[in-house]
Amino acid sequence: LKAMGLNPGLEAEITVSKKIPGELYLLCSDGLSDLVNDFELNRTTQKTGTEDLEQLAAALTDRALCGGGFDNITVLLFRVGEEG
Repeated sequence: LKAMGLNPGLEAEITVSKKIPGELYLLCSDGLSDLVNDFELNRTTQKTGTEDLEQLAAALTDRALCGGGFDNITVLLFRVGEEG
């Protein structure tokens, strides 16, 4: 875990993995991950669906706000596109 802007010598952590078309990724701040556990994350995702990523990001943000929302809440969702 790293905080940007706190250490001028910050090194990026890079992970390389095989991408699967259609796979959904979530990048978020601890404002979400500290307040929404894996069970709630899955439940919110199943309830909201994954077709409209903006709607899902809003639902996840709302869930964190309902849990206290005491920190910045950043949610970035993206889906791997088809290879072509």
